[in-house]
Amino acid sequence: MIRQKDNIEFKVISRQLAVKDEDSTSFTVTVRKTLQKYNLPSAYELINNTPSKEQWKAMVKEATNKYYKNNITEELKRKSTLKHLSVQENPLDEPHAIYKYVGSNPHEAEKAAIKARLLTGTYTLQANRHKYNQHEVDATCEMCKHEAEDREHFILHCTTLSEAREKHLPKLLELVPEITGRKEDLLQLILDSTHENLLYLEESCRKSKLVPKIEQISRNLLYELHINRTQTLARKK
Repeated sequence: MIRQKDNIEFKVISRQLAVKDEDSTSFTVTVRKTLQKYNLPSAYELINNTPSKEQWKAMVKEATNKYYKNNITEELKRKSTLKHLSVQENPLDEPHAIYKYVGSNPHEAEKAAIKARLLTGTYTLQANRHKYNQHEVDATCEMCKHEAEDREHFILHCTTLSEAREKHLPKLLELVPEITGRKEDLLQLILDSTHENLLYLEESCRKSKLVPKIEQISRNLLYELHINRTQTLARKK
């Protein structure tokens, strides 16, 4: 529209830009606010220096990716449950590693969904239930009875679920031997192997393209832990 400056539409838009205030619900004000939101050039700047379609697409792509990456990064800082989650460089264009290597297999997608819930702290464990019902719910693991069932306990420590770990963790440690003995880093590797906390593993993991294999093993581990937990708790009822 702004490339065709002799058209009546351009003249209408130009006039509305000049007379409409910020409280208006008009199209031009919506455009103005959208440009401001994503830190793009103003409507007047675009009129005076109109980019090509290719340039405009590139500008919008860069601006929107930057906006959402910054927003997600700020949210991660505010929520401790998201501390293990990494943010892609271009979150609108590339899927997170959890889903990037799943393919079209529905069962693998189901496994990835369980992993995503654990990564984002939305998988309900006893510690989560206790947090919101402190006087009614005990945080202690209902399976092993040893300690509070938080995310780390469920993934790394619960003795009732040791069989799944014995099956999958050796495969993971064989791929990334540097992680042996580093409990916090092992938890991070299982939940999100692309996190900046594991940058010291970049050469061995990323450059040698181990991330898809790490994702598959950790996906299988977490899903098996989930299934075993579900079945064990069902038998206790």
